[in-house]
Amino acid sequence: MCLEHGPRNGVGGEQVFHPERRQRELRGIVAPPFQGLAAAQVFVDLVIALVLAMIWMWRDARAAGRNPWPWIVATLVTGSFGPLVYLLVRRPPAAARPS
Repeated sequence: MCLEHGPRNGVGGEQVFHPERRQRELRGIVAPPFQGLAAAQVFVDLVIALVLAMIWMWRDARAAGRNPWPWIVATLVTGSFGPLVYLLVRRPPAAARPS
């Protein structure tokens, strides 16, 4: 197979990857948010929203006596799924619980 079209079979059928292709793949992940002004704005808005969500989760988890680090890491790894799952499994504060 050609370098431009992907991996070739090496010895024993193993896949051979080339450094140039790996760099193109990584640029393909990072570059799209910065290809235009609108895309950059959406990316910056997402980063701001996730930072605010992490600050809120940190304070809320600490107030409830729980470790906030798993939720911070989940947000950094999965994006908005971290705060979503936190909201789903979060117990309401004692003041908000019905007596």
